[in-house]
Amino acid sequence: MLIRRLLTRLTLFLLPFGIIIGGMISLTIYSGEAMPYEQVAALQYINPKLIYFPEFNTGTSQTFTYKLASLKQHPKSQVLILGSSRVLAFQAQLIDSPSHFYNFGIQGSYLDGSLSVLNALTAETMPDVIILGVDVFWFNANPNNETRKDRPLTVQPLEFSKILEISQFFAQSLLKGDINWMMPLNRRNLTGDNTALGLSAQSSGRGFRVDGSFQSNTNLVEANRDRNIAEVYQTRSTTLGGDSMADAGFVTLEQFLIRADDLGIEVIGFLPPYLPELYTFIQTGGQHGYFEPSRAQIKRIFERHGVSLFDFSDIQQFGVGAEEMNDFVHPSGRLSARMFAIMAREIPSLHAYADPDRIERAIADSPDPIHIFGD
Repeated sequence: MLIRRLLTRLTLFLLPFGIIIGGMISLTIYSGEAMPYEQVAALQYINPKLIYFPEFNTGTSQTFTYKLASLKQHPKSQVLILGSSRVLAFQAQLIDSPSHFYNFGIQGSYLDGSLSVLNALTAETMPDVIILGVDVFWFNANPNNETRKDRPLTVQPLEFSKILEISQFFAQSLLKGDINWMMPLNRRNLTGDNTALGLSAQSSGRGFRVDGSFQSNTNLVEANRDRNIAEVYQTRSTTLGGDSMADAGFVTLEQFLIRADDLGIEVIGFLPPYLPELYTFIQTGGQHGYFEPSRAQIKRIFERHGVSLFDFSDIQQFGVGAEEMNDFVHPSGRLSARMFAIMAREIPSLHAYADPDRIERAIADSPDPIHIFGD
């Protein structure tokens, strides 16, 4: 009887704490921070206006896992975009049947990350065409360049231990006042009335759309534009100087093209653009000796495999300037549409899915380079 009374009292003592902890975990999941990826993908499929961008669960393998779950909602994707964050402005409306498009760009991803995506495709998710954004900085052998590390991506489902970890960070942010209590409860996009999952999406209005592309916040883009090239180029892997090439990257590129050919997937490659000032600095600043030899080697590899490659490094070819770049290395939605229209016009197989004239009309009609098709 004594033991029973002690257990009863202990249970009553611990019950409030259990309720608080359980409530915090539930709120973390409900907010989107620790929501299972399959559930996020299902909610986006039901509500295509929903965006997703967590604050505490943003690693490349986590995004890879989320996008694999999302791609299963688009099993008939005929056009697949692969690459780093520099490809994320390509939207589904670029093709005539948007449900047949998916953007599998991953922020912070490298070439072996794109190879991981290719190897993860199944018969149900296999596209007809892959458009691969190839970052020249991937081939920079500067020892401070993290691209030299091997970074294959792996599936990382949200285990309970990970949910607890995220919930701890979530609770700390709430208690410190970094998060408004109503924000995760309302799950609203800062820039509109649409649903947003994840604290970053809710607080910034940025996040992944249902088609895998990334919605930007125009105000943040304007605030973050930085033109002081010489002072900041050594602080970012995308703009880091270097004198020699990382040969391992070219091996991975060969592996990607061979694997895609084995799977019967047509690949179209492109070199993403730079802010004009940065491109000029790379060409004339004497700090990027790896750049031109790497670009030439990339072109030789594509030519050897009979794969089309477009070089969009210099945006002056479009007759536009910095206004169509979100920052140093990320093109706007309008500039991404310009690139896509050129590829669709010149590649017959891509033209079968996308009308370049329709895209060019959308470019001409859009007053906002960030949200060319609206959000």
